[in-house]
Formats: sequence, C-alpha cells, structure tokens
Amino acid sequence: LIAARGGQNISLGSEPGHYLPLPNLRPQKNNSGSIDIVDNALVATNSQGNNRIGGWSYDLNIRNASEILTKNHGNQSPTKEDGIDWRSARISISDPVGSTSGSGIFSENSGSAQGPSIRLLATQSLSIVNDSSGSLIPGIASQTFGEGNGGSVDIRAGQIQMQGKDSTHTAVIQTFANSSGNAGALTLQ
Repeated sequence: LIAARGGQNISLGSEPGHYLPLPNLRPQKNNSGSIDIVDNALVATNSQGNNRIGGWSYDLNIRNASEILTKNHGNQSPTKEDGIDWRSARISISDPVGSTSGSGIFSENSGSAQGPSIRLLATQSLSIVNDSSGSLIPGIASQTFGEGNGGSVDIRAGQIQMQGKDSTHTAVIQTFANSSGNAGALTLQ
C-alpha cells in the first residue's frame, strides 16, 4: 500500500470514510506506472449508496469495449468520497476499428438517491477517440434512470482531445437524465 508509507494509519471497510487515500503527489513516470483496462474488461461497483473506485497512475488506458463503472440503485446517496476518483498524467479512452461497444468511464443511478460522481485529474492530457463502427459511443458519462439525480462529472486536464469517426460515431463527455431525476453538473477545466 503506497499510501501507507510513512506510518499512516489505514482503516478499510464498508463504512463511509474507510477508503484507502490516494497519494497527494502528481502522477509522474518516476512514481507511478500504467494501468490498461482493455479487451472487454470491466472495473465496477454496484450498491445502494456507498461505492468507490479510486486510482492513481501515470497512464490510464481504457479501450476496446472496456469500462470503469459505478452504479447506485438504492435510496442512500453516496458520500463525497464515493463514485470514481482517478488521478493520472494521461488518460486515454478509445475504441479501435472493429470494436462494437463504447469504452469509457461511467456513472449510473437507477434509485431515488443521488448518483455517484466522477472526478478525473489528467495533469497532461485526456483523449477520447472513436474509430469504431459500433452503436455505443466511447466517453465519460453520468446518467440517471430513476427518481434521483445523476452524479456530477468534474474533469481537470492539461489538454482535452475528442475525436469521432463521423457524425454517427462520436466521442462524448456528458451528463443526462432518462427519467424524473435531473442530470448531474458537468465541469471541464
């Protein structure tokens, strides 16, 4: 546990606040590595409120129908630490030619409570590229299908590049509502 260096006390559990803290350092080549989530891979949480995916890497590569996904389907709202919190120098999301499903970072809410948030830091760049012919679009999205509001999306990046194949096969960063709940806030910086 890198975060435990220096004698920090770490307490992990299913209760709010029992999460492994992410390092306060900027991700660089000399202090972090690459994480590849590829070829139909799924990193996911699915609960009634308290769920978190946290990551810290130099490169985060998500491609070829792969996802980081958090879902809330209950009546308990997530805490501010819940949702997806990822810090990298470079984040790349792509679907190559031949891919049929959209890769990305997603938050879904189908309950009456608030949906989980997405917080991304890409100190150098965030890239979303769609070269596929599939019907699902790669990107970053927060959505609600229930009474509760969707989670917020907060992205801070040195540079953002989005590239679609054509007007039908695009790349997205969005929040949206498919029910009575409201879409979450979207911040790009």
